[in-house]
Order: sequence, then structure tokens, then C-alpha cells
Amino acid sequence: MKKIAYFCGLSATFILVGCKSDPKLSQSDISDYNPVEIVEETQTVSSGGTQSSTTGFSIDNTDQKPFTIPEDDGWKQVGTEADTDQGETVVIEKHLGTIYFSYDKSTLKPTETAKLDKWYEEIKVGKKAIVVEGHCDIRGSEEYNRSLGERRAITVKEYFENLGLNGDRVQTISYGEDKPAREGDVDSAHQYNRRAEVMIVKVK
Repeated sequence: MKKIAYFCGLSATFILVGCKSDPKLSQSDISDYNPVEIVEETQTVSSGGTQSSTTGFSIDNTDQKPFTIPEDDGWKQVGTEADTDQGETVVIEKHLGTIYFSYDKSTLKPTETAKLDKWYEEIKVGKKAIVVEGHCDIRGSEEYNRSLGERRAITVKEYFENLGLNGDRVQTISYGEDKPAREGDVDSAHQYNRRAEVMIVKVK
């Protein structure tokens, strides 16, 4: 009986020690946690991996919650003006669509490369100019977001080039956080703002 009591007491001691050793989350830890934003770094691999696309691009395979874009959501309307990295003002002939990115990423998701593959079939013939705008959500400094938006736009341009499109037809510009598609400092807005807008344009 004494041995049983001894082991029971020893077990209780370990349980109490284990409970005390568990770290407690601060209020800031709890408020900052968002499962949609937990992303893992992707890597480009030369062979035997699953992260590389057939074009040599690193693909973001992060499993995130899907969201639906309404058909009339496009804020880029035909006939409105847009800018380019060369300082030109152009007129939008067609808004091909929007490419979405993970938080703080400029790598393409498989769902988004499928869009680009489809759009390439439409634009590969002819000489019409394409403008790709890079955008970010409001987190991060203005300078950092401008750079991130540029990387996102260039990623789209380079993907088109790898498919065979003449790169001279594609111009890029970054607006950083300046032109959000959704207002607000919440994830329901952030996920719409991490994007690149792709348009067929003509010089004004």
C-alpha cells in the first residue's frame, strides 16, 4: 500500500510540474494569431521536389481558406485610365483578372498559375500591351509594401515570359498599399488586397 501511495504521489508531482512548465500566451499572442495567415516558406528545387512548377517557378502550396470573388467585384473598369512603370497613361481595354498572393509572399499559388495559363492563351497572339499592377495589404512599411508589390507584378510578368510571351509587351507598376480593393485592417480585407491586377491596355 505504501508503494502504491508513493507512486500516486510521485505521478501527481510530475503532473503539477508539467502544468507549470506550459508557457502561457499573452493577450498580444492571442490577438495576433490568425490561422489564415500562418504560411510556410516555399523552396525551389531542382529535381525530386513538389514545390517547383514546370516553368521553374517556386509555387506557394500553402493550404489557406478559400474565398470567393463576386463576378462584379473587378474595380478595374474598361475605358478607365491606368499607369505604367514608364510614366505612360494608358486606357484599359480589358481587365483580365486578379492574381492573389499569400501574406508577405510574391510566389504564385497553383490556383493563380491556372489563371495565368488561361489568360496567356488569350494574349499570346497579337501585339497589345499588358499592364500588371502589384498591390499589398496595409501591414508593413510603405517602402516595404512598394517593393513587395513590385515583386508580385514582376513575378506575373516573368511567368508570362516563361510561357512564351514577349516581355516587351508587359509593363509593371507597384502601388504598394495605396490602392486597396477592400478597406479595413482585418483579414477579410487583407486577403483581397494581396494581389496583382492584369489588364490589356492601349496607349492613350
